[in-house]
Amino acid sequence: MRAVLDDARQSSRTLPGPDAGDAASALAAWARQPVAIDALGLQGSAIDLALPANADALDALGAGLLARQSGKLSEALRQFKAATDIAPGYAAAWFAQARTAQMIGEEDAAADAIEQGQRTATAAPPSLRRRLAAQRALIEGDAPAAIAQLRALLAATPDDVDTALELARARGAGGDFAAAVKDLRALSQRDSNDPRIWFELGKFSILSGDAQRAVDDYLVRALVQYKRSRDLYGEGETTNAMGIGYGRLGQSDDAAEQYRKAVALRHAVGNVRGEATSLRNLGNAIALTGKFDEAAADLERDYFIPGSVCSSKCFSFFNFLTGLRQWRGQKRIVVGSRTSRSIQPINTGLSLTMSASSMVVKRSTFG
Repeated sequence: MRAVLDDARQSSRTLPGPDAGDAASALAAWARQPVAIDALGLQGSAIDLALPANADALDALGAGLLARQSGKLSEALRQFKAATDIAPGYAAAWFAQARTAQMIGEEDAAADAIEQGQRTATAAPPSLRRRLAAQRALIEGDAPAAIAQLRALLAATPDDVDTALELARARGAGGDFAAAVKDLRALSQRDSNDPRIWFELGKFSILSGDAQRAVDDYLVRALVQYKRSRDLYGEGETTNAMGIGYGRLGQSDDAAEQYRKAVALRHAVGNVRGEATSLRNLGNAIALTGKFDEAAADLERDYFIPGSVCSSKCFSFFNFLTGLRQWRGQKRIVVGSRTSRSIQPINTGLSLTMSASSMVVKRSTFG
């Protein structure tokens, strides 16, 4: 086994390990080396890997991490679920599963995975138990509790960029946008090649009222770096954020263009909630331009589902039309499907009837 240690302050280092009969044994042997312990700043301590007994679970976790790194979140989630099916006591796999489920908007699945992870983490490393607790607190909307856990983690490992990034996110989730922006600017000085930092900096800059800097600088950096790494999930999140930034600046046409791109990107990675959110954002942006016929044409060409089953894409279309309807005052919307010549209603009985006077336009969202 060989491990590559990335450090923003110096060149990457390759740390080889001894040969072993299988991947799990090779990893364990590598972690026992003094050079590995010193490189990770754990002098006087052992590296607790908490590996599963079944190597197949480790293989599934690795496959999931690689899929998530490339933005293939549905595949990543499938692999993480396979890992926990093979090794139900594998807390690290439950944590990865929860994080990925939350990324694509499956909040219930994320909460269930965190609960399972905490139940099985009694013998896990303290750092993993803290991460599970912080994630659960964020899912439950308890930002102060998450911040407390992440501060404790960062105090133990001050050079941990991932934990510092999570702490900034937690501060932003708790409404302290100024603190989040300050932390993220400091992180960008330490590692200017991490697109996650630039994305979060753009996001919280928009939320704190500096949309111009977000779309001209931070989000542009994030998008370039996500594209270089071919991370479609990151591209989708950043493109949607660009749309929000343009919307805050009153550039509705530019916002709509970004939202259309975000819809395609989020659909490609299986981010159902994100796709629906971008469609709602797109509906609101087009409504502000008054181009309702153009919006309907785009919808007919790109977003209708052939056939008779109303799936997640149909749900996303529903969100899109709801945004338009807020402005047009239509009394009823019936979900339809595209045929070769005309739009026909789907035989699902799915419809939306609301009073136009009771509806208000919602502000574009990141989710």
